[in-house]
Order: sequence, then C-alpha cells, then structure tokens
Amino acid sequence: RRPWEPAPSICIALAQRSCGLEGICVAFGSLSQPIKQSSSFSAPLSRRGAPGSSERRASTMSAETETGSDGATTPTNGSTTKTSPAAAYRKTNGHDLEGSCSALEEAMAACATHISSDASRTTLAKARDALSKLFGAQAKLTAQIDSSQKPPSEKKSLLDRCEKLEQAIEHASLELKDAVQGACVKRREAGDDAYASQQYDAAYAAYAAALGFAPDDVESLLGKARSASQLKDWPACISDARRAARLDVQASEAHSLLVTALLEQGDVQQAAQALGNAPDDVLESSEELQVLGTDTIPEAAKASANALFQRKKFPEALALYTLAVELTDGQRHVYLSNRSACLQALSRWERAADDARRVIELKPDFAKGHLHLARSLVRLDRKLEACEVLEEGIEDGPADVSALEKLLQELRTVRPPAAPPRQQSRQLRDAATSAYKRGLYKEALSLYTKCLATDCAEADAVLANRAACWLMVDQAERAVDDCRKASSVIAEQLPKADDDERKRLVSQRSKVAARLSSSLQRLGRIDEALSVIQDDPSLTEKRNQLEQCQSTQKQATEAYEGEEYSRAKRCFVKLRDDYNVTDDADARVKLAACHVHLKEYADGSREALSALATKKLRGKSLVEAHGVRADALLAQGDRSRAEQHLAACLQLDPDNSDIKTRLKHLRRSTKDAERIKSDIESLVRRGEYDKASQAASEGLKVDPSDKKLTAAMHVRRAKCHQLLALKVLRSNGDRDQRQDKALPHWRRVHADSSAALYHAPSPLKTAYLLGSEALQGMHRYGDAVDLLETALNTLPDGKSDRDLVQKFKTAQRLLKKAQRPDLYKLIGPDLDEHSDESAIKKAYKKAAMRWHPDRFSCKGEKQQKEAEEQFQKINDAYEFLTDAQRKRLWDQGYDREEIEQQLEMQKQQQQYRGGGFPFGGFRRG
Repeated sequence: RRPWEPAPSICIALAQRSCGLEGICVAFGSLSQPIKQSSSFSAPLSRRGAPGSSERRASTMSAETETGSDGATTPTNGSTTKTSPAAAYRKTNGHDLEGSCSALEEAMAACATHISSDASRTTLAKARDALSKLFGAQAKLTAQIDSSQKPPSEKKSLLDRCEKLEQAIEHASLELKDAVQGACVKRREAGDDAYASQQYDAAYAAYAAALGFAPDDVESLLGKARSASQLKDWPACISDARRAARLDVQASEAHSLLVTALLEQGDVQQAAQALGNAPDDVLESSEELQVLGTDTIPEAAKASANALFQRKKFPEALALYTLAVELTDGQRHVYLSNRSACLQALSRWERAADDARRVIELKPDFAKGHLHLARSLVRLDRKLEACEVLEEGIEDGPADVSALEKLLQELRTVRPPAAPPRQQSRQLRDAATSAYKRGLYKEALSLYTKCLATDCAEADAVLANRAACWLMVDQAERAVDDCRKASSVIAEQLPKADDDERKRLVSQRSKVAARLSSSLQRLGRIDEALSVIQDDPSLTEKRNQLEQCQSTQKQATEAYEGEEYSRAKRCFVKLRDDYNVTDDADARVKLAACHVHLKEYADGSREALSALATKKLRGKSLVEAHGVRADALLAQGDRSRAEQHLAACLQLDPDNSDIKTRLKHLRRSTKDAERIKSDIESLVRRGEYDKASQAASEGLKVDPSDKKLTAAMHVRRAKCHQLLALKVLRSNGDRDQRQDKALPHWRRVHADSSAALYHAPSPLKTAYLLGSEALQGMHRYGDAVDLLETALNTLPDGKSDRDLVQKFKTAQRLLKKAQRPDLYKLIGPDLDEHSDESAIKKAYKKAAMRWHPDRFSCKGEKQQKEAEEQFQKINDAYEFLTDAQRKRLWDQGYDREEIEQQLEMQKQQQQYRGGGFPFGGFRRG
C-alpha cells in the first residue's frame, strides 16, 4: 500500500467491531478496495451476543427502508430517507485521504440520525460503539494526514475537516448520553403513569424497559419492585428491592418492599435480617419500617410459629417465638407466653418457668402466665409453689380463672389439705435450697423467710442459708445481721443440746463464723472479720487470708495518703479482685480518685457512681465521691452532669470555697464553649473557614481540663482545614499547583486529628476519618490504610460500621491505585482521573501522531520497534479509558484483572436475567 493510505487490516478490524448500523460498517471497510454489503457484517454481532440479533434487526430495518443492490437506501411507503454512509463512500473518487475523510463524515452524519431518546436500546448501544470506532478511525486518519507528503494547504484543509469531525463526534457522544438518560426517564415516566392508573402489568414492562437503558437506576428498580408487589410476584419484587437497597442504602422504600415481600413469601427470619440490614438513621426516620419491626414481623413470626406448633415442629416454632420476643425487647406478654408453652412441649421446664414469670411481671391478670408457671413448677416437683402461684393468679382477677381453679383443685387432691407445721417448714426449706442452687436468689430469700415464720427446727441453718442469699444479691450488711442472729441461736441452744445436736451446732458455728467473716470482708471491715474467727482453729486458712488482706488494705491507705496513686490503685484493685472487698464504699471512692488522677476517667466515673449507688456514704466521703465523679465527667466532656455533682457537693458543704470556685468556673466555661461552637458553625455555613479555624483555636483555651472539649475543638479545626483544602482543590488552575497549595491544609488536618485522638477520652470516628483523608491528600496511602485499620480494631463497633469498612476498602484501593502503572500519563502528561473524555481524546490524538509507526519508517530498527510498542500501549490505554465502565472501576482503584472479572460477572448476570442494556448501560459522568 502507499504511505498515505490507511492500513486495510486496521479498517477491516474496525468494521467487524463496529456498531452494525446500516452502512456505517462499509464506511470502516478497507479504503483500498470496495467491500460489498453482505451478511458477513452480522456475524460478529451474533458472536458478541448483542441484544439486536440479525433477525430482529432485519425486521426493524424493513419497517423503515429497503436496501437496494448498490447499498443505498430507497424509501418505502413514499417516505424520505437519508443517504447511507455506504452510498456516500462509493461515490468518492478513489480511496485517497480526502475520500476517506468524506466517507467518515458521511458515516458520522448517518450515525447522528440514529441518536434519539425515542430510539431502541439496541440502536443506542450500536450508536455508542460506532462513535467510539469513528473516533479511533478519525485519530488514525489525522495521523496519516499529518505524516503524508501532501501540499501544506491541502493538508491543513484535511486536518481542519478531521478536527471538525472530532468535534462532531464529541457532540454526538454528549447527545448520546442525554438520549440514553432521556430514554430511561421516558419509560420510567410511562411506568409511573401506568402504575397510577393501576395498570400494573404495563407499569412493570415500562420499568423493565427503563432498566434496559440504565440498569442501576434506583427509581426504576423501585417502580418495578412496586409493580411486582401489586402483581404478587414476590420473587421479582425481592430481587429488585434487594438490588435497589444495595445501590441506595438510604432508600427506605427499598427496605420496606424487600421486608414485605419476604414476609408475603413466608420467610420471616430473612425478613427480620433484611430489616436489620437497614441503617439506624433510616429505621429511625421511617415510620413504616418501625411498624414492620415492632408489629408486622413479630406477628408474622407468631403466626408461623403457631402453625409449626400445631404440626408439633417445636424446635422450629421456638426459633420464631424467640425472634418475636427479641424484636419487641421482651415487652409483649403474648409472645413470652407462647414461647413458654413451646418450651414445655420440649420439656425445658426451667426456661418455661422463667418465661412465665416474665409474663406475670408484664401482665399479672393474664391467666396463661400463672398457668404456664404452675405447670412448669409441677414438673419440677415443686407443687407447693405451684399452688401458691395459682392462688395468686386467682387473686389477681383475670377474666377466666376456670383453668387455674381446675389445676389447683387437681393439686390439692394429690397433696394433703394441710401438712403439719414442721413438715411445711421442711418443704419450704427444701424448695428454697433448690431455688438457690438454680440461681433464683430472690425466690430463695422469700422461701427462707417463710420458713423462718413457721415452726422451724434448725433456725440457725436457715438463717445462715439466707445470709448466703443476701451475699448473692449484694446485701452484705443484711448477711452480717443474719449471721449474728444465727450465732445467737447457736449460743442459746448449745448448752441444752444433746450430743448429736451439740455436734451439729459446733460444726454449724464454724460455718456461720466463716460466713460472717466473709460478709465483713466484703464490707472492708477486715479487723472485725479477723476478730470473729480468731479463736476458731478450724479456720486457720481463712485467718491467714484475712491477715494478707489487712496488710494490703494498710498499704493502699498509706499509698493514697502519700499521693502514690498508681501504687494505691494496684492495692485497691487487689482488695476488690483478689480479696473480694466489693462493698466498701470508701475504698471505691478512693479507687475512683486514683483513676481520675491517672487520667483514667471512664473507670473513675464508673467507680464513683458505684460508690454513690451503695447509699452508704456520709459526710466528707459523700462530698468526695460527688467531687471525684464531677472531675471524671468533666474530663469526659459531660459538663451538665459534672455541674449537677458539684452542685450536690455544695449542698452538702455550703462553706466549701474550692467547690464554689470550681462550679463558677465550670458554668462560665460552658457558656464560652457553647458560644464558640455556635460561632464556628455559623462561620462554616458562610464559607469563612479561616475565621472558623481561628475560633476553634480560641476554643482550645476555654478549659484545657475538659479533654472531650479539647478533642472536639481539634476536630472542628481539622474540619475547617479540610474544607479549605477541598476549596483549593476545586478552584481553577493547574492541578499540580492546586495540590501543592492544599498540602499545608492537609498537614494541619493530620496534626489536629492526631491531637484529637490523643486527648479524647474514647476513640473518635470523625478524627480517624479526617486523619485518613489528610494522609491520602498527602499521598501517604499506606499510612491511611494503617490508620483506618486501627480505627476498625479500636472503635467499639468498628468492624460492623458499614461507613468505616467502606472507607477502609476505599483506602486499600487508593493504595493499590498508587502502586499501578498510570494509564493517563501514558496517553498525556496532563491527564488524570478527573480528565473528561474530550481531554483524553485530544491527548490521545497528539500521542498517536507522535508515536505513529509511519513517522519512524526512516529510523533505525530499534527505534521503529520502540515506536510500535509505545503506539500499541497508547492504543491499549486509550481503548481501556474510553470505556465508561472500565474507566470508572479503574478510577476507583481496581486493577485490570479485577475489572475484567467484574465485567464478565455482569455480562453473565445480564445473560441470566435475559436482557438489560448491553455492556452495562450508560451512566452520566
């Protein structure tokens, strides 16, 4: 071939991959010899699997035109048609560069006539493919013209025509995007009209047609799911609603349709899981979703469970009853009652009894609650308690007591009407012991108390057992009282007891002494505990332990008074954890003060609150407890509650000048902090970020002791600098210069977010996110990944936080992206991911002209090979980046292998679903 003629192999390849519009394929044929129109052009389309098959295309074209033997179109039905590119091409004289340019212009004009929002999706898909190939052919033709030996004037004229052709292609590309979007909107609006007219079949078809143009259009997916729900096509509704929820997690209607469809399909547990996948803010703002969670799903679970219960499928029924109970936080007595019945059917009597007790607590006049509890107690061989439950149920006055009375009558016929007092006492004691062993301490306390009210044979043992119950419910003072009473009973009965009874009483005395010393030990009264067991040789081991505890207590006091807070904390913790000194309120206050002095504010606040909750503090200790909690709360940023505790201190000690000063300073600094926060928000809304940053700096000086306030001000200042950095990046000018100007702001963001994490009493998600964004702005992508990984592992719900997990994945993609070859720079030095299609095309044009192999034909073999390789790389990068889907995924950080895998999966899904817009549809931007 001659140097100025296009390469036939390239043109034929383009023809075979072109969009298939009538005549355009011929325009891409080899310009060195005419190619007659034949069926061979439909073969590549069939292999690609495009939705418009040759048969469908033939029928569509026959409705508009008929093709003559010369390739030109002739009108049918008297209509006027446009000249095809094929006919225009054949009219050119020869196949020189001017003829090639004319053929491409004719092809472009023909292609543009097919771009309309009224066109079919097949036509628009082919038009897009045609535009892509037209641009490639134009770029190559431009390179050939530039390297040709034509006169300058003729070359300039041809180059001007090529430039106009490029502009026409770019304009057509924009029109194509608008046409695709318009086609989607038109069909979606048709679906809306059909749905409003209750023509649900037509609406479903219209929404499906809209999705053929834009498969990720959430409104169309919701409309299609809505129509499917009206048609009772629940699988289709579930599929579309689930996809809409994935695309827009904030779409409450998507979650509502998905949950409702799953319920209609009978999959209650999947419905509950789908509801749980909705974000918390969506659940809180949607009344419909709240009703689904609190009423609809629990009722559906109960109905399904009832059906399973009737079929004696008790394990499956139990799971659904439990789901209903959990969704209502155990506040619906009916669900608990049904679960109790199911547990009885499974012979799980203890759990059945527990559920029945909760039913009675929620609704005392609900007869079934008493009935389920009584039946469970009977099965546990606690008939006396069962009778009492039934009697209480009858007294509570439910509407129907016949079942309760019947069961009570049956139990009374089984047992004697009235047992002797001594026998009653024994039964009560045995029942109480059984309850204690099962962990029902309050019930055991009630039964032991009833036992003591009867003619009790071994009152000392019963009192000692009740003391053990008091210890289990953290009532050490009452345990001490019962132990002393037991000791008095033993001392009274010991002189007049026979040998066997005396032996029992002596053994019991040691047990009571040990329990009394344990109770006193829990209260921190170690000296008294030692005196109780001092003369008992059987309690030597216990005495040794108490002596060690006494030594530790003295060390703790000395260290606290000497302001050795770290050592004092270790001693107080050892007393609590190793020696079980848990009810000593004064020790708790001192431990709380140690935590606060060591800047462990959460632990200090918790310990001070525990000390106040005992209500055993008096005088100076009570004032100290309120003061310590106020310090801890203030450091955590809870200024209102800190003020309440300081006010309580002032009430207890009105003359304390230190508390007065602290309270006055707290109130003043609170007003200053609120004023500065309001100023910062107002300045940010007005876009005055520099002034907002200065206000945040002022806020850092308000109260340095308030760590939470300090951290919050650092976060606000970091946010201001983040907004300043983004403002610079969005301004006009060279991108590299903008990035350089933004760099100081990113450094300030990083410094302030790090300071916020240092001062914050608990990890701050916002500080982690700002810090990672700053590191990415500074191109430290690896550090950003490490910081977000720390956030995932540090924040309480880090690994379940969808937003944080998504940010972490994005950071990983950016890191991978930074480590990949830069396809943009390969095409042009000024390109990046923000470059639009027009800029990429212009840069490609220059690069293709620079590295076209024809320009190196006179160079050495090595240079020719390098040029061919570079030209191939440029073509490959250009073809990749001009594919909208591939470019989008590449900009998100995926590598080429991952991108091809995703596209292959999408292609398979499209084929499986039987439609959809070819190549994944069009998207704006």
